[in-house]
Amino acid sequence: DMGPYLAEGAIVTDTCSTKSDLMRWAAEYLPEGVHFIGGHPMAGREKSGPSAARADLFQGATWAIAPSPRASEQSVQVVLGLVEAMGAIPFYIDGAEHDQWAAAVSHLPLLASVALFRMVRDSQGWEDAALIAGPGFKDMTRLASGDTTMARDIMVTNRDAIVHWLGRFEAELDKIRTALDAGDDSMFDLFASTQLDR
Repeated sequence: DMGPYLAEGAIVTDTCSTKSDLMRWAAEYLPEGVHFIGGHPMAGREKSGPSAARADLFQGATWAIAPSPRASEQSVQVVLGLVEAMGAIPFYIDGAEHDQWAAAVSHLPLLASVALFRMVRDSQGWEDAALIAGPGFKDMTRLASGDTTMARDIMVTNRDAIVHWLGRFEAELDKIRTALDAGDDSMFDLFASTQLDR
């Protein structure tokens, strides 16, 4: 919609959670002389809108930067200046690579949060379970209370990468089940190695 109104040399960036479709749309719809630099601040919260604003939201956050091939070095520097002025740390990444890793570290956690909440909420005795749900459950399901339109849009625009990581997550859950069934030191080893790696 905004393409026809942009002046030659205009710089456009975004803060969307997925990049591949956006990079393609920018190439298709923005005029030749417009510079598009894809961006994604990794500072999301489950709350959105003006009432959820925080002055320190971007402080120390990684900000993915994916310049289009048509973007000039000068336009990239302008966006970098904006990112750094907000206290974020710019990180150059290809749009498709961004979507693969964002699916693993951002989009799959959202789905895991939804699945865990639905599993307990749809169980008999939910009312009792809710009474003993402590910080662990609340922390793990926090993302399920986020913006539903944004969540849907993320799933639609990054479906293949998310399906890939869902498969890998299922495989990890199978490893945990196997360790539980073994009933020996397998669970301790799993916890210890994971704690060390994290």
